[in-house]
Amino acid sequence: MSGYTITSVEKITRSTLLVSLQHEDGAPILFQPGQYAAINGYRNKRPMPVRCFSIVSSPTEQDILQFSMRVRGKFTTALSGLNVGDRVDVQGPYGGFVLNTHLDQHVVLLAGGIGITPFMSMLRFVDITKAPTTVDLLYSSASQDDIPFGDEIVARASANALLRPLFVVDQGDTNKYSKQFMASGRVTDEVIKSHIGEKLSDVNTAFYICGPPPFMNAVLKTLQGLGVPKNRIRTEAFSQGPNRQTGKVVDWPFSMYAMGAASMSLASFAILIADIAKSVPSDDSIELQKRLTAELSTNNRQADLDDIIASMPSEKSDAKSSTALKKAIAEAKKRAKQSSGSTSTIVYYDTPVSSGSSTASSSSNTSSTPSTPTTPTTPTTPVCTTSQSGVKTCV
Repeated sequence: MSGYTITSVEKITRSTLLVSLQHEDGAPILFQPGQYAAINGYRNKRPMPVRCFSIVSSPTEQDILQFSMRVRGKFTTALSGLNVGDRVDVQGPYGGFVLNTHLDQHVVLLAGGIGITPFMSMLRFVDITKAPTTVDLLYSSASQDDIPFGDEIVARASANALLRPLFVVDQGDTNKYSKQFMASGRVTDEVIKSHIGEKLSDVNTAFYICGPPPFMNAVLKTLQGLGVPKNRIRTEAFSQGPNRQTGKVVDWPFSMYAMGAASMSLASFAILIADIAKSVPSDDSIELQKRLTAELSTNNRQADLDDIIASMPSEKSDAKSSTALKKAIAEAKKRAKQSSGSTSTIVYYDTPVSSGSSTASSSSNTSSTPSTPTTPTTPTTPVCTTSQSGVKTCV
Protein backbone atom coordinates (compact mmCIF):
# COMPACT_ATOMS: atom_id res chain seq x y z
CA MET A 1 0.00 0.00 0.00
CA SER A 2 1.28 3.43 -0.98
CA GLY A 3 0.44 6.76 0.56
CA TYR A 4 -0.53 9.71 -1.64
CA THR A 5 -1.68 13.26 -1.02
CA ILE A 6 -4.50 14.88 -2.96
CA THR A 7 -3.26 17.77 -5.05
CA SER A 8 -6.53 18.57 -6.84
CA VAL A 9 -10.17 17.48 -7.08
CA GLU A 10 -12.11 18.96 -9.99
CA LYS A 11 -15.06 18.35 -12.24
CA ILE A 12 -13.96 18.21 -15.86
CA THR A 13 -17.57 17.75 -17.06
CA ARG A 14 -20.91 18.07 -15.29
CA SER A 15 -20.78 14.40 -14.28
CA THR A 16 -17.07 13.51 -14.40
CA LEU A 17 -14.60 13.95 -11.55
CA LEU A 18 -10.80 14.05 -11.84
CA VAL A 19 -8.66 13.37 -8.75
CA SER A 20 -4.90 14.06 -8.89
CA LEU A 21 -2.50 12.56 -6.34
CA GLN A 22 1.14 13.10 -5.40
CA HIS A 23 3.21 10.22 -4.00
CA GLU A 24 4.27 10.65 -0.37
CA ASP A 25 5.38 7.39 1.27
CA GLY A 26 5.78 3.71 0.46
CA ALA A 27 6.72 2.39 -2.95
CA PRO A 28 5.05 4.32 -5.79
CA ILE A 29 2.52 2.50 -7.97
CA LEU A 30 4.35 1.19 -11.05
CA PHE A 31 1.68 0.47 -13.63
CA GLN A 32 1.22 -0.12 -17.35
CA PRO A 33 -1.12 1.93 -19.57
CA GLY A 34 -4.65 0.60 -19.14
CA GLN A 35 -4.39 -0.81 -15.61
CA TYR A 36 -6.40 0.23 -12.56
CA ALA A 37 -5.84 0.58 -8.80
CA ALA A 38 -7.80 0.55 -5.54
CA ILE A 39 -8.14 3.84 -3.66
CA ASN A 40 -9.65 4.85 -0.33
CA GLY A 41 -9.64 8.16 1.48
CA TYR A 42 -10.40 9.25 5.05
CA ARG A 43 -13.33 11.25 6.39
CA ASN A 44 -13.20 12.41 10.02
CA LYS A 45 -10.14 10.17 10.44
CA ARG A 46 -12.16 7.13 9.42
CA PRO A 47 -11.29 5.12 6.29
CA MET A 48 -13.75 5.29 3.43
CA PRO A 49 -14.78 2.18 1.44
CA VAL A 50 -12.19 0.94 -1.06
CA ARG A 51 -13.09 1.29 -4.75
CA CYS A 52 -11.27 0.52 -7.98
CA PHE A 53 -10.71 3.06 -10.76
CA SER A 54 -8.73 3.13 -13.98
CA ILE A 55 -5.57 5.18 -13.91
CA VAL A 56 -5.72 7.99 -16.46
CA SER A 57 -2.19 9.31 -15.96
CA SER A 58 0.78 8.08 -17.98
CA PRO A 59 3.20 5.49 -16.53
CA THR A 60 5.99 7.93 -17.39
CA GLU A 61 4.90 10.08 -14.43
CA GLN A 62 5.75 7.74 -11.58
CA ASP A 63 5.05 10.11 -8.66
CA ILE A 64 1.71 11.31 -10.03
CA LEU A 65 -1.56 9.40 -10.20
CA GLN A 66 -4.84 10.52 -11.69
CA PHE A 67 -8.21 8.82 -11.44
CA SER A 68 -11.44 9.79 -13.15
CA MET A 69 -14.96 8.63 -12.31
CA ARG A 70 -18.63 9.52 -12.72
CA VAL A 71 -20.08 11.43 -9.77
CA ARG A 72 -23.10 9.24 -9.11
CA GLY A 73 -22.60 6.83 -6.23
CA LYS A 74 -22.06 7.63 -2.57
CA PHE A 75 -18.34 7.01 -2.74
CA THR A 76 -17.64 9.20 -5.77
CA THR A 77 -19.84 11.91 -4.28
CA ALA A 78 -17.81 11.70 -1.08
CA LEU A 79 -14.56 11.92 -3.06
CA SER A 80 -15.69 15.24 -4.48
CA GLY A 81 -15.77 16.51 -0.89
CA LEU A 82 -12.13 15.65 -0.18
CA ASN A 83 -9.79 18.56 0.22
CA VAL A 84 -6.37 19.28 -1.19
CA GLY A 85 -3.77 17.93 1.21
CA ASP A 86 -5.86 14.98 2.40
CA ARG A 87 -4.16 11.60 2.48
CA VAL A 88 -5.39 8.57 0.52
CA ASP A 89 -4.09 5.01 0.30
CA VAL A 90 -3.61 3.31 -3.06
CA GLN A 91 -3.15 -0.39 -3.78
CA GLY A 92 -2.28 -1.99 -7.09
CA PRO A 93 -1.86 -1.99 -9.98
CA TYR A 94 -4.33 -4.58 -11.26
CA GLY A 95 -5.71 -5.79 -14.59
CA GLY A 96 -4.52 -7.18 -17.91
CA PHE A 97 -6.20 -4.62 -20.16
CA VAL A 98 -2.81 -3.27 -21.20
CA LEU A 99 -1.48 -1.62 -24.34
CA ASN A 100 1.71 -3.21 -25.65
CA THR A 101 3.38 -0.81 -28.06
CA HIS A 102 6.08 -3.39 -28.88
CA LEU A 103 3.56 -5.86 -30.33
CA ASP A 104 0.63 -3.69 -31.42
CA GLN A 105 1.44 -1.73 -34.58
CA HIS A 106 -2.11 -0.44 -34.93
CA VAL A 107 -4.80 -0.28 -32.24
CA VAL A 108 -8.45 0.75 -32.40
CA LEU A 109 -9.83 2.04 -29.11
CA LEU A 110 -13.63 1.89 -28.83
CA ALA A 111 -14.88 3.72 -25.71
CA GLY A 112 -18.31 4.46 -24.32
CA GLY A 113 -19.04 6.91 -21.48
CA ILE A 114 -16.55 6.68 -18.61
CA GLY A 115 -14.81 3.85 -20.51
CA ILE A 116 -12.50 6.55 -21.85
CA THR A 117 -10.41 6.44 -18.64
CA PRO A 118 -8.04 3.52 -19.41
CA PHE A 119 -7.64 4.82 -22.96
CA MET A 120 -6.44 8.18 -21.66
CA SER A 121 -3.43 6.48 -20.07
CA MET A 122 -2.73 4.72 -23.37
CA LEU A 123 -3.03 7.91 -25.46
CA ARG A 124 -0.78 9.85 -23.11
CA PHE A 125 1.82 7.09 -23.02
CA VAL A 126 1.95 6.74 -26.83
CA ASP A 127 2.22 10.50 -27.27
CA ILE A 128 4.83 11.11 -24.55
CA THR A 129 7.07 8.16 -25.53
CA LYS A 130 6.62 8.76 -29.28
CA ALA A 131 5.79 5.10 -29.76
CA PRO A 132 5.39 3.97 -33.42
CA THR A 133 1.87 2.63 -32.71
CA THR A 134 -1.01 4.11 -34.69
CA VAL A 135 -4.03 4.80 -32.44
CA ASP A 136 -7.60 5.24 -33.72
CA LEU A 137 -10.05 6.34 -31.02
CA LEU A 138 -13.81 6.01 -31.47
CA TYR A 139 -15.53 7.57 -28.46
CA SER A 140 -19.31 7.35 -28.03
CA SER A 141 -20.83 10.11 -25.88
CA ALA A 142 -24.37 11.15 -25.03
CA SER A 143 -23.57 14.80 -25.89
CA GLN A 144 -20.60 16.91 -26.88
CA ASP A 145 -20.69 18.68 -23.49
CA ASP A 146 -20.08 15.41 -21.70
CA ILE A 147 -16.79 14.41 -23.34
CA PRO A 148 -14.11 14.24 -20.63
CA PHE A 149 -10.54 15.06 -21.73
CA GLY A 150 -11.87 16.23 -25.10
CA ASP A 151 -9.67 19.32 -25.27
CA GLU A 152 -6.53 17.37 -24.32
CA ILE A 153 -7.25 14.60 -26.84
CA VAL A 154 -7.73 17.08 -29.69
CA ALA A 155 -4.57 18.95 -28.70
CA ARG A 156 -2.43 15.80 -28.67
CA ALA A 157 -3.92 14.57 -31.96
CA SER A 158 -3.19 17.90 -33.61
CA ALA A 159 0.49 17.51 -32.66
CA ASN A 160 0.82 13.77 -33.30
CA ALA A 161 -0.31 12.28 -36.63
CA LEU A 162 -0.42 8.76 -35.14
CA LEU A 163 -3.36 9.76 -32.90
CA ARG A 164 -6.69 9.90 -34.76
CA PRO A 165 -9.72 10.46 -32.46
CA LEU A 166 -13.38 10.61 -33.48
CA PHE A 167 -16.14 11.68 -31.05
CA VAL A 168 -19.49 10.08 -31.94
CA VAL A 169 -22.30 12.11 -30.29
CA ASP A 170 -25.64 10.42 -29.79
CA GLN A 171 -27.74 13.59 -29.56
CA GLY A 172 -27.35 17.34 -29.75
CA ASP A 173 -24.86 19.54 -31.54
CA THR A 174 -21.56 18.36 -32.98
CA ASN A 175 -19.78 21.69 -33.42
CA LYS A 176 -17.53 21.74 -30.36
CA TYR A 177 -14.50 20.58 -32.38
CA SER A 178 -13.66 20.53 -36.06
CA LYS A 179 -15.50 18.12 -38.36
CA GLN A 180 -12.59 15.71 -38.57
CA PHE A 181 -13.06 14.96 -34.87
CA MET A 182 -16.88 14.93 -34.72
CA ALA A 183 -19.69 12.62 -35.91
CA SER A 184 -23.31 12.12 -34.92
CA GLY A 185 -25.15 8.92 -34.12
CA ARG A 186 -23.61 5.77 -32.71
CA VAL A 187 -20.62 3.56 -33.34
CA THR A 188 -21.94 1.40 -36.17
CA ASP A 189 -20.26 -0.78 -38.78
CA GLU A 190 -20.41 2.12 -41.27
CA VAL A 191 -18.64 4.46 -38.83
CA ILE A 192 -15.97 1.86 -38.09
CA LYS A 193 -15.34 1.07 -41.76
CA SER A 194 -15.21 4.74 -42.80
CA HIS A 195 -12.79 5.67 -40.00
CA ILE A 196 -10.49 2.63 -40.08
CA GLY A 197 -10.67 1.63 -43.72
CA GLU A 198 -8.54 -1.20 -45.02
CA LYS A 199 -6.74 -1.65 -41.68
CA LEU A 200 -9.91 -3.36 -40.43
CA SER A 201 -8.72 -6.64 -41.96
CA ASP A 202 -5.06 -6.17 -41.04
CA VAL A 203 -3.84 -8.98 -38.76
CA ASN A 204 -1.63 -6.47 -36.94
CA THR A 205 -4.65 -4.41 -35.84
CA ALA A 206 -5.87 -4.97 -32.26
CA PHE A 207 -9.27 -3.81 -30.99
CA TYR A 208 -9.79 -2.59 -27.41
CA ILE A 209 -13.36 -2.13 -26.09
CA CYS A 210 -14.30 -0.46 -22.80
CA GLY A 211 -17.58 0.94 -21.51
CA PRO A 212 -21.05 -0.04 -20.27
CA PRO A 213 -22.10 -3.62 -21.12
CA PRO A 214 -24.80 -2.64 -23.67
CA PHE A 215 -22.25 -0.57 -25.58
CA MET A 216 -19.63 -3.33 -25.41
CA ASN A 217 -22.02 -6.07 -26.55
CA ALA A 218 -23.20 -3.98 -29.49
CA VAL A 219 -19.67 -3.08 -30.61
CA LEU A 220 -18.45 -6.65 -30.18
CA LYS A 221 -21.29 -7.94 -32.35
CA THR A 222 -20.49 -5.30 -34.96
CA LEU A 223 -16.81 -6.26 -35.10
CA GLN A 224 -17.61 -9.94 -35.42
CA GLY A 225 -20.02 -9.08 -38.24
CA LEU A 226 -17.16 -7.29 -39.98
CA GLY A 227 -15.03 -10.45 -39.79
CA VAL A 228 -12.73 -9.49 -36.90
CA PRO A 229 -11.60 -12.68 -35.09
CA LYS A 230 -11.94 -12.89 -31.31
CA ASN A 231 -8.21 -13.24 -30.74
CA ARG A 232 -7.78 -9.64 -31.92
CA ILE A 233 -10.39 -8.22 -29.53
CA ARG A 234 -9.65 -7.22 -25.92
CA THR A 235 -12.32 -5.96 -23.53
CA GLU A 236 -12.71 -4.30 -20.14
CA ALA A 237 -16.10 -3.70 -18.46
CA PHE A 238 -17.07 -1.49 -15.54
CA SER A 239 -20.63 -2.54 -14.76
CA GLN A 240 -21.63 -5.05 -12.11
CA GLY A 241 -24.89 -5.83 -13.91
CA PRO A 242 -25.90 -9.00 -15.79
CA ASN A 243 -24.59 -7.71 -19.14
CA ARG A 244 -20.98 -8.66 -18.64
CA GLN A 245 -18.19 -8.38 -21.13
CA THR A 246 -17.46 -11.12 -23.63
CA GLY A 247 -13.75 -10.62 -24.21
CA LYS A 248 -10.55 -11.93 -22.67
CA VAL A 249 -10.17 -9.84 -19.56
CA VAL A 250 -12.47 -10.62 -16.64
CA ASP A 251 -15.05 -8.01 -15.69
CA TRP A 252 -14.10 -5.72 -12.82
CA PRO A 253 -14.81 -4.56 -10.20
CA PHE A 254 -17.54 -7.22 -10.08
CA SER A 255 -15.01 -10.06 -10.26
CA MET A 256 -12.88 -8.46 -7.55
CA TYR A 257 -15.81 -8.23 -5.14
CA ALA A 258 -17.10 -11.71 -6.02
CA MET A 259 -13.68 -13.31 -5.58
CA GLY A 260 -13.19 -11.52 -2.26
CA ALA A 261 -16.57 -12.68 -0.96
CA ALA A 262 -15.97 -16.24 -2.18
CA SER A 263 -12.53 -16.33 -0.54
CA MET A 264 -13.93 -15.16 2.79
CA SER A 265 -16.74 -17.74 2.62
CA LEU A 266 -14.32 -20.56 1.83
CA ALA A 267 -11.97 -19.49 4.61
CA SER A 268 -14.82 -19.40 7.16
CA PHE A 269 -16.02 -22.83 6.02
CA ALA A 270 -12.50 -24.28 6.29
CA ILE A 271 -12.12 -22.95 9.85
CA LEU A 272 -15.51 -24.41 10.82
CA ILE A 273 -14.60 -27.84 9.42
CA ALA A 274 -11.24 -27.75 11.21
CA ASP A 275 -12.91 -26.99 14.55
CA ILE A 276 -15.40 -29.84 14.08
CA ALA A 277 -12.61 -32.25 13.14
CA LYS A 278 -10.73 -31.35 16.32
CA SER A 279 -13.77 -32.11 18.52
CA VAL A 280 -14.48 -35.56 16.97
CA PRO A 281 -11.94 -38.30 17.80
CA SER A 282 -10.51 -39.96 14.73
CA ASP A 283 -10.08 -43.70 14.20
CA ASP A 284 -6.36 -43.34 14.81
CA SER A 285 -6.89 -41.57 18.14
CA ILE A 286 -9.41 -44.24 19.28
CA GLU A 287 -6.99 -47.04 18.34
CA LEU A 288 -4.19 -45.23 20.19
CA GLN A 289 -6.34 -44.98 23.33
CA LYS A 290 -7.05 -48.72 23.17
CA ARG A 291 -3.37 -49.52 22.84
CA LEU A 292 -2.44 -47.26 25.74
CA THR A 293 -5.12 -48.85 27.93
CA ALA A 294 -3.88 -52.35 27.06
CA GLU A 295 -0.29 -51.41 27.74
CA LEU A 296 -1.19 -49.91 31.11
CA SER A 297 -3.17 -53.02 32.00
CA THR A 298 -0.27 -55.27 30.96
CA ASN A 299 2.16 -53.20 32.97
CA ASN A 300 -0.02 -53.56 36.10
CA ARG A 301 -0.22 -57.37 35.75
CA GLN A 302 3.50 -57.54 35.15
CA ALA A 303 4.13 -55.54 38.31
CA ASP A 304 2.04 -58.02 40.32
CA LEU A 305 3.99 -60.97 38.91
CA ASP A 306 7.26 -59.22 39.70
CA ASP A 307 6.17 -58.80 43.32
CA ILE A 308 5.28 -62.53 43.62
CA ILE A 309 8.58 -63.64 42.11
CA ALA A 310 10.50 -61.30 44.40
CA SER A 311 8.84 -62.84 47.47
CA MET A 312 9.86 -66.41 46.51
CA PRO A 313 13.21 -67.98 47.54
CA SER A 314 15.99 -67.54 45.08
CA GLU A 315 16.86 -70.25 42.63
CA LYS A 316 20.27 -70.65 44.23
CA SER A 317 18.97 -71.44 47.74
CA ASP A 318 16.28 -73.75 46.37
CA ALA A 319 18.89 -75.70 44.49
CA LYS A 320 21.03 -76.23 47.61
CA SER A 321 18.11 -77.35 49.74
CA SER A 322 16.97 -79.80 47.10
CA THR A 323 20.46 -81.36 46.78
CA ALA A 324 20.90 -81.81 50.54
CA LEU A 325 17.48 -83.38 50.94
CA LYS A 326 18.07 -85.90 48.16
CA LYS A 327 21.44 -86.82 49.68
CA ALA A 328 19.93 -87.41 53.10
CA ILE A 329 17.16 -89.60 51.69
CA ALA A 330 19.69 -91.64 49.70
CA GLU A 331 21.79 -92.29 52.84
CA ALA A 332 18.68 -93.32 54.78
CA LYS A 333 17.75 -95.85 52.12
CA LYS A 334 21.28 -97.21 52.18
CA ARG A 335 21.21 -97.61 55.94
CA ALA A 336 17.85 -99.26 55.74
CA LYS A 337 19.18 -101.93 53.37
CA GLN A 338 22.05 -102.63 55.68
CA SER A 339 19.59 -103.13 58.54
CA SER A 340 17.20 -105.39 56.63
CA GLY A 341 15.82 -108.35 58.52
CA SER A 342 14.87 -106.50 61.74
CA THR A 343 11.25 -106.22 62.67
CA SER A 344 11.27 -103.34 65.13
CA THR A 345 14.19 -101.12 64.17
CA ILE A 346 13.37 -97.42 64.22
CA VAL A 347 15.88 -94.88 62.82
CA TYR A 348 15.56 -91.11 63.05
CA TYR A 349 17.22 -88.77 60.56
CA ASP A 350 17.68 -85.05 60.88
CA THR A 351 17.92 -83.23 57.52
CA PRO A 352 18.76 -79.57 57.02
CA VAL A 353 16.04 -77.58 55.25
CA SER A 354 16.96 -74.14 54.07
CA SER A 355 13.48 -73.37 52.75
CA GLY A 356 11.84 -73.59 56.17
CA SER A 357 10.46 -77.22 56.25
CA SER A 358 11.80 -80.70 57.34
CA THR A 359 10.89 -84.30 56.48
CA ALA A 360 11.47 -87.59 58.45
CA SER A 361 11.02 -91.10 57.12
CA SER A 362 11.11 -94.60 58.73
CA SER A 363 12.12 -97.87 57.18
CA SER A 364 9.48 -99.86 59.03
CA ASN A 365 5.70 -99.89 59.02
CA THR A 366 5.64 -98.19 62.45
CA SER A 367 4.77 -94.48 62.87
CA SER A 368 7.52 -91.87 62.79
CA THR A 369 7.77 -88.59 64.64
CA PRO A 370 9.59 -85.66 63.03
CA SER A 371 12.41 -84.13 65.06
CA THR A 372 13.53 -80.56 65.32
CA PRO A 373 15.74 -79.63 62.37
CA THR A 374 19.39 -79.84 63.43
CA THR A 375 22.72 -80.34 61.86
CA PRO A 376 22.92 -83.79 60.14
CA THR A 377 24.48 -86.50 62.44
CA THR A 378 25.75 -90.01 61.71
CA PRO A 379 23.24 -92.74 62.80
CA THR A 380 24.26 -94.80 65.88
CA THR A 381 24.89 -98.56 65.24
CA PRO A 382 22.05 -100.57 66.88
CA VAL A 383 22.83 -103.04 69.74
CA CYS A 384 21.03 -106.36 69.24
CA THR A 385 20.26 -109.12 71.83
CA THR A 386 18.71 -112.59 71.37
CA SER A 387 16.36 -114.05 73.93
CA GLN A 388 16.11 -117.77 74.90
CA SER A 389 13.15 -118.15 72.70
CA GLY A 390 15.16 -116.95 69.70
CA VAL A 391 13.76 -113.44 69.37
CA LYS A 392 16.32 -110.82 68.38
CA THR A 393 15.89 -107.29 69.64
CA CYS A 394 17.97 -104.29 68.50
CA VAL A 395 18.17 -100.87 70.22
